[in-house]
Amino acid sequence: MYCLEHCFHVVPTQKLELEDVTPILNHCEVSYRGYNFYFCAVHQAYHCMFLEPNLDQPLRGECAVFYYCLNVVLDEDYDKPAEPPAPEGSYRNAIANRLIDMDPWIQASHDVDNPQHLPPPVADAGLGEVRLYNPRQGLARLCFRSPTGAIGWMPCGPDIGRRAEFIHLTEHERDGDPVFKRIRLWACKMQGYYYMPKDIRWCLWAMYVLCTEALYNNRDADEAENWVISDLVTSLCVMLRMLFHVLQLPVLHPISALDWRDRRLQPS
Repeated sequence: MYCLEHCFHVVPTQKLELEDVTPILNHCEVSYRGYNFYFCAVHQAYHCMFLEPNLDQPLRGECAVFYYCLNVVLDEDYDKPAEPPAPEGSYRNAIANRLIDMDPWIQASHDVDNPQHLPPPVADAGLGEVRLYNPRQGLARLCFRSPTGAIGWMPCGPDIGRRAEFIHLTEHERDGDPVFKRIRLWACKMQGYYYMPKDIRWCLWAMYVLCTEALYNNRDADEAENWVISDLVTSLCVMLRMLFHVLQLPVLHPISALDWRDRRLQPS
Protein backbone atom coordinates (compact mmCIF):
# COMPACT_ATOMS: atom_id res chain seq x y z
CA MET A 1 0.00 0.00 0.00
CA TYR A 2 1.39 3.39 -1.00
CA CYS A 3 1.83 6.27 1.46
CA LEU A 4 -1.54 7.98 1.85
CA GLU A 5 0.13 11.39 1.52
CA HIS A 6 1.77 10.38 -1.79
CA CYS A 7 5.38 10.74 -0.66
CA PHE A 8 7.71 9.65 -3.43
CA HIS A 9 11.28 8.80 -4.46
CA VAL A 10 13.27 9.85 -7.53
CA VAL A 11 16.34 7.92 -8.70
CA PRO A 12 19.35 10.28 -8.91
CA THR A 13 20.37 11.28 -12.44
CA GLN A 14 22.08 14.26 -13.99
CA LYS A 15 18.75 16.08 -13.96
CA LEU A 16 15.95 15.70 -11.46
CA GLU A 17 12.85 14.67 -13.40
CA LEU A 18 9.80 14.89 -11.16
CA GLU A 19 7.71 13.05 -13.75
CA ASP A 20 9.67 9.83 -13.20
CA VAL A 21 8.83 9.03 -9.58
CA THR A 22 8.41 5.94 -7.47
CA PRO A 23 5.84 6.04 -4.63
CA ILE A 24 7.16 5.36 -1.15
CA LEU A 25 5.53 2.18 0.08
CA ASN A 26 6.28 2.24 3.77
CA HIS A 27 7.85 4.90 5.97
CA CYS A 28 8.94 2.18 8.40
CA GLU A 29 11.27 0.68 5.78
CA VAL A 30 14.78 1.93 5.05
CA SER A 31 15.38 4.55 2.38
CA TYR A 32 16.58 4.23 -1.19
CA ARG A 33 19.46 6.32 -2.51
CA GLY A 34 18.23 9.42 -4.26
CA TYR A 35 15.77 12.25 -3.85
CA ASN A 36 13.02 11.53 -1.39
CA PHE A 37 10.01 13.84 -1.16
CA TYR A 38 8.27 13.67 2.21
CA PHE A 39 4.94 15.36 2.86
CA CYS A 40 5.07 17.70 5.86
CA ALA A 41 1.70 18.45 7.48
CA VAL A 42 2.87 21.57 9.28
CA HIS A 43 4.64 23.17 6.28
CA GLN A 44 2.07 21.90 3.77
CA ALA A 45 4.86 20.91 1.39
CA TYR A 46 6.91 17.95 0.15
CA HIS A 47 10.46 18.40 1.47
CA CYS A 48 13.19 17.20 -0.89
CA MET A 49 15.91 15.24 0.90
CA PHE A 50 18.83 13.51 -0.82
CA LEU A 51 19.36 10.27 1.10
CA GLU A 52 21.85 7.48 1.04
CA PRO A 53 20.42 3.94 1.12
CA ASN A 54 19.33 2.10 4.26
CA LEU A 55 18.51 5.13 6.39
CA ASP A 56 15.52 5.35 8.70
CA GLN A 57 12.70 7.53 7.42
CA PRO A 58 10.34 10.03 9.06
CA LEU A 59 6.78 9.07 9.86
CA ARG A 60 4.00 9.93 7.46
CA GLY A 61 3.32 13.65 7.73
CA GLU A 62 6.39 14.36 9.88
CA CYS A 63 8.69 17.25 8.93
CA ALA A 64 11.66 15.56 7.24
CA VAL A 65 13.81 18.70 7.55
CA PHE A 66 13.49 18.63 11.33
CA TYR A 67 13.72 14.82 11.49
CA TYR A 68 17.09 14.56 9.74
CA CYS A 69 18.49 17.87 11.05
CA LEU A 70 22.10 18.05 9.73
CA ASN A 71 22.52 14.38 8.90
CA VAL A 72 21.37 14.47 5.26
CA VAL A 73 21.37 16.89 2.35
CA LEU A 74 18.36 19.18 2.08
CA ASP A 75 17.64 20.49 -1.42
CA GLU A 76 15.33 23.39 -0.65
CA ASP A 77 15.09 24.49 -4.30
CA TYR A 78 13.20 21.29 -5.13
CA ASP A 79 10.68 21.48 -2.31
CA LYS A 80 7.26 20.88 -3.81
CA PRO A 81 4.26 22.77 -2.35
CA ALA A 82 1.28 20.62 -1.50
CA GLU A 83 -2.13 21.55 -2.79
CA PRO A 84 -3.22 24.54 -0.69
CA PRO A 85 -6.24 23.85 1.52
CA ALA A 86 -9.50 25.73 1.18
CA PRO A 87 -9.86 28.72 3.54
CA GLU A 88 -12.04 26.71 5.90
CA GLY A 89 -9.31 24.05 6.06
CA SER A 90 -6.46 26.38 7.03
CA TYR A 91 -4.75 26.24 10.42
CA ARG A 92 -5.41 29.92 11.03
CA ASN A 93 -9.16 29.72 10.57
CA ALA A 94 -9.48 26.52 12.60
CA ILE A 95 -7.44 27.96 15.49
CA ALA A 96 -9.27 31.31 15.44
CA ASN A 97 -12.65 29.55 15.56
CA ARG A 98 -11.54 27.32 18.42
CA LEU A 99 -10.29 30.30 20.42
CA ILE A 100 -13.69 31.93 20.03
CA ASP A 101 -15.34 28.76 21.37
CA MET A 102 -12.97 28.46 24.32
CA ASP A 103 -13.01 32.06 25.53
CA PRO A 104 -16.44 32.04 27.30
CA TRP A 105 -15.46 28.94 29.26
CA ILE A 106 -12.19 30.52 30.35
CA GLN A 107 -13.97 33.70 31.44
CA ALA A 108 -16.60 31.67 33.34
CA SER A 109 -13.89 29.95 35.35
CA HIS A 110 -13.11 33.30 36.97
CA ASP A 111 -16.71 33.81 38.05
CA VAL A 112 -16.71 33.82 41.86
CA ASP A 113 -20.30 32.52 41.87
CA ASN A 114 -19.48 29.56 39.59
CA PRO A 115 -15.83 28.69 40.24
CA GLN A 116 -16.32 25.08 39.16
CA HIS A 117 -16.63 26.06 35.49
CA LEU A 118 -13.55 24.98 33.58
CA PRO A 119 -12.78 24.86 29.86
CA PRO A 120 -14.36 21.90 28.06
CA PRO A 121 -12.09 19.14 26.75
CA VAL A 122 -10.85 19.76 23.23
CA ALA A 123 -11.55 16.24 22.02
CA ASP A 124 -12.31 17.52 18.55
CA ALA A 125 -8.96 19.27 18.17
CA GLY A 126 -7.29 16.31 16.50
CA LEU A 127 -4.48 15.88 19.04
CA GLY A 128 -3.17 12.43 19.79
CA GLU A 129 -2.93 10.91 23.25
CA VAL A 130 0.42 9.13 22.85
CA ARG A 131 3.82 10.63 22.07
CA LEU A 132 6.28 8.53 20.09
CA TYR A 133 9.99 8.61 20.85
CA ASN A 134 12.38 9.73 18.12
CA PRO A 135 15.70 7.91 18.69
CA ARG A 136 17.50 10.02 16.09
CA GLN A 137 17.11 13.17 18.22
CA GLY A 138 16.13 11.87 21.62
CA LEU A 139 12.84 13.77 21.50
CA ALA A 140 9.18 12.85 21.56
CA ARG A 141 6.61 13.47 18.81
CA LEU A 142 2.97 14.31 19.44
CA CYS A 143 0.58 13.22 16.72
CA PHE A 144 -2.05 15.63 15.41
CA ARG A 145 -4.53 15.82 12.57
CA SER A 146 -4.63 18.94 10.41
CA PRO A 147 -7.94 20.66 9.53
CA THR A 148 -7.78 18.91 6.15
CA GLY A 149 -7.35 15.49 7.79
CA ALA A 150 -3.61 15.00 7.23
CA ILE A 151 -1.55 13.34 9.98
CA GLY A 152 1.35 15.37 11.36
CA TRP A 153 3.81 15.30 14.24
CA MET A 154 4.90 18.02 16.66
CA PRO A 155 8.41 17.63 18.14
CA CYS A 156 8.47 18.12 21.88
CA GLY A 157 10.70 17.70 24.90
CA PRO A 158 11.92 19.80 27.84
CA ASP A 159 15.47 19.73 26.41
CA ILE A 160 14.59 20.68 22.84
CA GLY A 161 16.86 23.40 21.49
CA ARG A 162 20.06 22.21 23.15
CA ARG A 163 21.15 20.40 19.97
CA ALA A 164 19.98 23.12 17.58
CA GLU A 165 17.32 20.81 16.15
CA PHE A 166 15.77 23.62 14.10
CA ILE A 167 19.09 24.54 12.45
CA HIS A 168 18.22 22.77 9.20
CA LEU A 169 15.24 25.10 8.80
CA THR A 170 17.49 28.17 8.84
CA GLU A 171 17.47 28.60 5.07
CA HIS A 172 13.69 28.22 4.91
CA GLU A 173 13.27 30.75 7.71
CA ARG A 174 16.08 33.18 6.93
CA ASP A 175 13.72 36.19 6.87
CA GLY A 176 11.62 34.94 9.77
CA ASP A 177 10.84 36.95 12.86
CA PRO A 178 12.91 35.82 15.89
CA VAL A 179 9.86 36.32 18.12
CA PHE A 180 8.09 33.49 16.31
CA LYS A 181 11.19 31.30 16.73
CA ARG A 182 11.29 31.87 20.49
CA ILE A 183 7.59 31.14 20.92
CA ARG A 184 7.80 27.98 18.82
CA LEU A 185 10.73 26.68 20.87
CA TRP A 186 8.91 27.47 24.12
CA ALA A 187 5.77 25.63 22.95
CA CYS A 188 7.81 22.55 22.01
CA LYS A 189 9.51 22.58 25.42
CA MET A 190 6.26 22.81 27.36
CA GLN A 191 4.63 20.14 25.22
CA GLY A 192 7.27 17.72 26.48
CA TYR A 193 5.85 17.57 30.01
CA TYR A 194 3.42 14.81 30.94
CA TYR A 195 1.09 16.65 33.29
CA MET A 196 -0.47 18.94 30.67
CA PRO A 197 -4.24 18.66 30.16
CA LYS A 198 -5.47 18.59 26.59
CA ASP A 199 -6.68 22.20 26.56
CA ILE A 200 -3.15 23.40 27.25
CA ARG A 201 -1.70 20.91 24.79
CA TRP A 202 -3.99 22.27 22.09
CA CYS A 203 -2.85 25.86 22.74
CA LEU A 204 0.80 24.79 22.60
CA TRP A 205 0.22 22.91 19.35
CA ALA A 206 -1.61 25.93 17.88
CA MET A 207 1.32 28.19 18.74
CA TYR A 208 3.71 25.73 17.11
CA VAL A 209 1.85 25.50 13.79
CA LEU A 210 1.14 29.25 13.58
CA CYS A 211 4.75 30.24 14.27
CA THR A 212 6.02 27.64 11.83
CA GLU A 213 3.65 28.92 9.15
CA ALA A 214 4.76 32.51 9.68
CA LEU A 215 8.44 31.58 9.56
CA TYR A 216 8.22 29.22 6.57
CA ASN A 217 6.08 31.49 4.39
CA ASN A 218 7.72 34.75 5.41
CA ARG A 219 9.34 35.37 2.03
CA ASP A 220 6.04 35.04 0.19
CA ALA A 221 3.62 36.51 2.72
CA ASP A 222 2.92 40.19 3.11
CA GLU A 223 3.34 41.96 6.41
CA ALA A 224 -0.42 42.03 7.05
CA GLU A 225 -0.53 38.22 7.16
CA ASN A 226 2.25 38.12 9.75
CA TRP A 227 0.34 40.59 11.91
CA VAL A 228 -2.75 38.36 11.75
CA ILE A 229 -0.65 35.43 12.98
CA SER A 230 0.97 37.56 15.69
CA ASP A 231 -2.49 38.53 16.96
CA LEU A 232 -3.50 34.86 17.17
CA VAL A 233 -0.26 33.93 18.95
CA THR A 234 -0.82 36.75 21.44
CA SER A 235 -4.35 35.49 22.10
CA LEU A 236 -3.01 31.99 22.66
CA CYS A 237 -0.46 33.29 25.18
CA VAL A 238 -3.23 35.05 27.09
CA MET A 239 -5.34 31.90 26.96
CA LEU A 240 -2.46 29.80 28.25
CA ARG A 241 -1.79 32.12 31.18
CA MET A 242 -5.45 31.90 32.14
CA LEU A 243 -5.47 28.10 31.81
CA PHE A 244 -2.35 27.68 33.94
CA HIS A 245 -3.91 29.96 36.55
CA VAL A 246 -7.32 28.27 36.54
CA LEU A 247 -5.88 24.75 36.64
CA GLN A 248 -3.19 25.77 39.17
CA LEU A 249 -0.35 24.27 37.15
CA PRO A 250 3.29 25.41 37.28
CA VAL A 251 4.90 27.08 34.28
CA LEU A 252 8.39 25.59 34.34
CA HIS A 253 9.58 27.71 31.41
CA PRO A 254 8.33 31.32 31.49
CA ILE A 255 6.56 32.49 28.34
CA SER A 256 8.83 34.69 26.24
CA ALA A 257 7.99 38.37 26.05
CA LEU A 258 5.92 39.23 22.98
CA ASP A 259 7.14 42.69 22.10
CA TRP A 260 5.64 42.93 18.64
CA ARG A 261 6.51 46.63 18.46
CA ASP A 262 10.13 45.63 17.83
CA ARG A 263 9.28 43.04 15.19
CA ARG A 264 11.69 42.98 12.31
CA LEU A 265 9.72 43.90 9.20
CA GLN A 266 9.98 41.80 6.10
CA PRO A 267 12.69 43.10 3.75
CA SER A 268 11.35 44.86 0.71
